[in-house]
Amino acid sequence: MKFGSRRVLWRYIRFQIPVNLGLLVLWLASFGLEFLPTKWIGFTLLFWLIKDAVLYPFLWQSYDTTRQERPAPMQGQSGIVIRDLNPEGVIRVRGEYWNARVMDENDPIARDERIVVKDRRNLLLIVTRPQDFVREP
Repeated sequence: MKFGSRRVLWRYIRFQIPVNLGLLVLWLASFGLEFLPTKWIGFTLLFWLIKDAVLYPFLWQSYDTTRQERPAPMQGQSGIVIRDLNPEGVIRVRGEYWNARVMDENDPIARDERIVVKDRRNLLLIVTRPQDFVREP
């Protein structure tokens, strides 16, 4: 199994260093104190290091900045208008709420009407009415 590159491993380790150093400082500071047994902090530090090693195979992809996640294509998805699109509003597509803009600004779409996604510009969806929609006179 491949668990990322050395660069990803070092990135993971760099993110773990602050907590591990904090536990180490707490462990060193507790030697003269009576309220907390020193071995507890030592076991905590050891447990934390083991936890980091065990979780790395499951988390390494989150630390890989070269991976290009391709979002699910939105073009062609249908949805429903939540807040009137005149020309911008809110729609629901696949259970998610999105800011949207109508393709034809002269044709606002009212709440509860169906829409079809034509394009996506960052977090803004460009929508139109479905082709089978017949406007009532």
